[in-house]
Amino acid sequence: METLNKEQFISKISDIERVYLISIHDGKIYLRADIEKGGDNGLRIEMMDFKIDTSYGLHEANSLCRSNYPSGISFIEYNSYNEAEHRILDDFLNIDNKAVFQYCNNDELRQVLSCYLHDENKYIIIE
Repeated sequence: METLNKEQFISKISDIERVYLISIHDGKIYLRADIEKGGDNGLRIEMMDFKIDTSYGLHEANSLCRSNYPSGISFIEYNSYNEAEHRILDDFLNIDNKAVFQYCNNDELRQVLSCYLHDENKYIIIE
């Protein structure tokens, strides 16, 4: 696990679908937002508030939590793929200007929780 500044965080992104905004609240982790290659114009931000099961890695926990919540996702969509491609990362990283930037391995989800027991929002890249 590595804490980064915003510029370092952006430089480490190899797959935009592996970037998440999570929150830690009352000893639990919640998925708040991510970026999806999909929607009408190919890219969109998905906003939600889904509790994540920390007994799995984040990729699997993300899939599982989405299957348990068939609704409750709102979207930030764009008029074109070109517009999305130019704005989506800035829009996503501006959802929470006070969040911490973290680079993690897929299996470090529990460690994120144990290191940050107080309420906090984090942007994370999971590799």
